[in-house]
Amino acid sequence: MPFGVPRMRSTSASNVHSASGRSFEFIADSRIEPRLQDELRGDLVAFGRSIAGYLATPLGEAVAQTMAATDDDPALAAGRARFWQSRYDTARVIIDRAIDRREVAAGIDPQLALELLVAPLHFRKLLTRQAVDDDFVERLVEALIGGLTS
Repeated sequence: MPFGVPRMRSTSASNVHSASGRSFEFIADSRIEPRLQDELRGDLVAFGRSIAGYLATPLGEAVAQTMAATDDDPALAAGRARFWQSRYDTARVIIDRAIDRREVAAGIDPQLALELLVAPLHFRKLLTRQAVDDDFVERLVEALIGGLTS
């Protein structure tokens, strides 16, 4: 499945948070599977665009808001961990391939690289409500690559 097309099983925004506020069915299965390219920049831009696209959907917005605004209960904490682990796994593939191509040093932390890419996207979506468009993603990736390769 290419970047930008999250794979989701029978989920809807209503599954994220029940009306009572006591139960959560988290969307850990909304994996973004990379269509790997031959260079780090392309992989990161595609991954960033796919995350931005997900955040622009009603489901993605509901998931992000729920993760940011609710207290943790065991179900929510477990769902959050599964959700982010799937993204860390994708980031690991991207960074490992970049290491193999000698685009970045072997000591790069894939989880930190993902956090450096994702945090500004979520910041804009949740806090400042600014546009998260292709231009922003490309500028963000340029800054991230500058940090990863210095």
